[in-house]
Amino acid sequence: MRRGCQWLGGRAGEHRRAAAAASRCSGGRAFDAGTTSYCLNATERSFAEAKRACTADDGQLAELKTIEDNRAVREAMASRFAVGRMWIGLTDVAEEGNWSWVSGSPSAFEAWAPSEPNDFGGEDCAQLFGDSWTWNDLDCNVRLPSVCESPKR
Repeated sequence: MRRGCQWLGGRAGEHRRAAAAASRCSGGRAFDAGTTSYCLNATERSFAEAKRACTADDGQLAELKTIEDNRAVREAMASRFAVGRMWIGLTDVAEEGNWSWVSGSPSAFEAWAPSEPNDFGGEDCAQLFGDSWTWNDLDCNVRLPSVCESPKR
Protein backbone atom coordinates (compact mmCIF):
# COMPACT_ATOMS: atom_id res chain seq x y z
CA MET A 1 0.00 0.00 0.00
CA ARG A 2 1.47 3.35 -1.00
CA ARG A 3 1.40 5.89 1.80
CA GLY A 4 0.93 9.55 1.00
CA CYS A 5 -1.74 11.92 -0.13
CA GLN A 6 -4.35 10.85 -2.65
CA TRP A 7 -6.37 13.67 -4.15
CA LEU A 8 -9.83 12.90 -5.47
CA GLY A 9 -10.43 13.50 -9.15
CA GLY A 10 -13.69 14.79 -10.52
CA ARG A 11 -16.46 16.44 -8.53
CA ALA A 12 -17.45 15.32 -5.06
CA GLY A 13 -21.10 15.96 -4.27
CA GLU A 14 -22.08 17.96 -1.21
CA HIS A 15 -23.19 14.74 0.52
CA ARG A 16 -19.70 13.27 0.01
CA ARG A 17 -17.57 16.23 1.22
CA ALA A 18 -16.53 14.68 4.54
CA ALA A 19 -15.68 11.33 2.96
CA ALA A 20 -13.90 13.09 0.11
CA ALA A 21 -11.67 15.07 2.45
CA ALA A 22 -10.62 11.91 4.26
CA SER A 23 -9.92 9.87 1.12
CA ARG A 24 -7.91 12.64 -0.64
CA CYS A 25 -5.11 12.02 1.76
CA SER A 26 -4.53 8.35 2.51
CA GLY A 27 -1.58 7.95 4.86
CA GLY A 28 -1.89 11.59 5.90
CA ARG A 29 -4.40 14.03 7.33
CA ALA A 30 -6.44 16.12 4.90
CA PHE A 31 -7.84 19.59 5.38
CA ASP A 32 -9.07 22.39 3.15
CA ALA A 33 -8.17 26.06 3.43
CA GLY A 34 -9.52 28.57 0.94
CA THR A 35 -9.38 27.15 -2.57
CA THR A 36 -6.69 24.60 -1.73
CA SER A 37 -6.72 21.09 -0.32
CA TYR A 38 -3.79 20.16 1.91
CA CYS A 39 -2.37 16.91 3.20
CA LEU A 40 -0.20 16.77 6.29
CA ASN A 41 1.91 13.66 5.85
CA ALA A 42 3.60 12.43 9.03
CA THR A 43 6.04 10.19 7.15
CA GLU A 44 9.47 11.71 7.68
CA ARG A 45 11.33 12.27 4.41
CA SER A 46 14.09 14.44 3.02
CA PHE A 47 12.93 17.52 1.10
CA ALA A 48 13.51 15.78 -2.26
CA GLU A 49 11.63 12.65 -1.13
CA ALA A 50 8.75 14.75 0.21
CA LYS A 51 8.60 16.68 -3.07
CA ARG A 52 8.49 13.42 -5.08
CA ALA A 53 5.79 11.96 -2.79
CA CYS A 54 3.57 15.02 -3.27
CA THR A 55 4.12 14.98 -7.03
CA ALA A 56 3.36 11.25 -7.25
CA ASP A 57 -0.01 12.00 -5.66
CA ASP A 58 -0.84 14.82 -8.12
CA GLY A 59 0.05 17.56 -5.67
CA GLN A 60 3.12 19.53 -4.68
CA LEU A 61 4.80 20.69 -1.51
CA ALA A 62 2.70 23.52 -0.09
CA GLU A 63 3.37 27.02 -1.38
CA LEU A 64 2.37 29.60 1.22
CA LYS A 65 2.62 32.58 -1.13
CA THR A 66 0.63 35.09 0.89
CA ILE A 67 0.00 35.98 4.51
CA GLU A 68 -3.55 34.72 3.89
CA ASP A 69 -2.21 31.29 2.79
CA ASN A 70 0.04 31.10 5.85
CA ARG A 71 -2.84 32.13 8.14
CA ALA A 72 -5.34 29.73 6.51
CA VAL A 73 -3.02 26.75 6.93
CA ARG A 74 -2.23 27.79 10.50
CA GLU A 75 -5.89 28.14 11.42
CA ALA A 76 -6.89 24.89 9.72
CA MET A 77 -4.06 22.89 11.27
CA ALA A 78 -3.70 24.45 14.71
CA SER A 79 -6.93 23.08 16.13
CA ARG A 80 -6.58 19.62 14.58
CA PHE A 81 -2.95 18.52 14.40
CA ALA A 82 0.03 18.57 16.70
CA VAL A 83 3.13 18.82 14.55
CA GLY A 84 6.40 20.48 15.46
CA ARG A 85 7.78 21.23 12.02
CA MET A 86 7.27 20.21 8.40
CA TRP A 87 8.61 20.78 4.90
CA ILE A 88 6.96 23.40 2.71
CA GLY A 89 7.80 23.94 -0.96
CA LEU A 90 10.35 26.75 -0.63
CA THR A 91 14.03 26.39 -1.54
CA ASP A 92 17.10 28.33 -2.61
CA VAL A 93 18.97 25.26 -3.92
CA ALA A 94 19.12 26.71 -7.46
CA GLU A 95 20.73 29.98 -6.32
CA GLU A 96 21.83 30.76 -2.77
CA GLY A 97 19.70 33.50 -1.24
CA ASN A 98 17.15 33.45 -4.09
CA TRP A 99 14.19 31.68 -2.46
CA SER A 100 11.53 30.31 -4.80
CA TRP A 101 8.65 27.87 -4.63
CA VAL A 102 8.88 24.37 -6.09
CA SER A 103 6.66 25.57 -8.96
CA GLY A 104 9.42 28.02 -9.90
CA SER A 105 7.60 31.17 -8.80
CA PRO A 106 9.57 33.61 -6.67
CA SER A 107 8.82 34.10 -2.99
CA ALA A 108 7.30 37.56 -2.50
CA PHE A 109 5.71 36.92 0.91
CA GLU A 110 8.05 35.80 3.70
CA ALA A 111 7.39 34.50 7.19
CA TRP A 112 10.95 33.79 8.33
CA ALA A 113 11.69 33.27 12.02
CA PRO A 114 13.98 35.92 13.52
CA SER A 115 17.55 35.71 12.10
CA GLU A 116 16.42 33.37 9.32
CA PRO A 117 17.26 32.34 6.71
CA ASN A 118 20.86 32.05 7.84
CA ASP A 119 22.26 29.27 5.59
CA PHE A 120 23.95 27.67 8.60
CA GLY A 121 25.99 24.81 7.19
CA GLY A 122 24.43 25.08 3.72
CA GLU A 123 20.70 25.10 4.51
CA ASP A 124 18.69 25.34 1.28
CA CYS A 125 15.17 24.12 2.09
CA ALA A 126 12.40 25.68 4.18
CA GLN A 127 10.57 24.14 7.07
CA LEU A 128 7.46 25.54 8.74
CA PHE A 129 7.47 25.66 12.54
CA GLY A 130 4.12 24.40 13.83
CA ASP A 131 4.24 26.48 17.00
CA SER A 132 5.13 29.94 15.66
CA TRP A 133 4.04 29.43 12.00
CA THR A 134 7.32 30.94 10.89
CA TRP A 135 9.86 29.50 8.48
CA ASN A 136 13.42 28.31 8.95
CA ASP A 137 16.03 27.21 6.42
CA LEU A 138 17.32 23.70 7.02
CA ASP A 139 19.57 21.06 5.48
CA CYS A 140 17.47 19.43 2.74
CA ASN A 141 18.53 15.95 3.87
CA VAL A 142 16.90 16.24 7.30
CA ARG A 143 13.86 13.97 7.52
CA LEU A 144 10.62 15.75 8.40
CA PRO A 145 6.88 15.41 7.92
CA SER A 146 5.57 17.49 5.00
CA VAL A 147 2.51 19.36 3.86
CA CYS A 148 1.32 18.89 0.27
CA GLU A 149 -1.25 20.94 -1.62
CA SER A 150 -3.59 20.44 -4.53
CA PRO A 151 -6.42 22.56 -5.94
CA LYS A 152 -9.80 21.62 -4.53
CA ARG A 153 -11.54 19.22 -6.89
